[in-house]
Amino acid sequence: MFKRPVDGNGTDINIVANYPERTELANIAEGWNIDFATMFGETKSVASSALFDWTTSADDFIKYFSGTAVYTNKFNLAAVDKSSRIILD
Repeated sequence: MFKRPVDGNGTDINIVANYPERTELANIAEGWNIDFATMFGETKSVASSALFDWTTSADDFIKYFSGTAVYTNKFNLAAVDKSSRIILD
């Protein structure tokens, strides 16, 4: 039998308030730019239509890269209520 969650005082916990239904506002699956920073202060920039596993790259520099990379993407977001909570997932 399912029991409604309650707090320490026996009061029902409002699950809907804690886990509201999500609405997708934008899709950022495409249009990535990846900057690979070398230990010599150089940066190699790569444009990619999607995120990928570096070890599958045909470019040996990327395939065997060990270091820091910065991912950037630009997208448009329609006007939203400033009091709403926005999560980037």
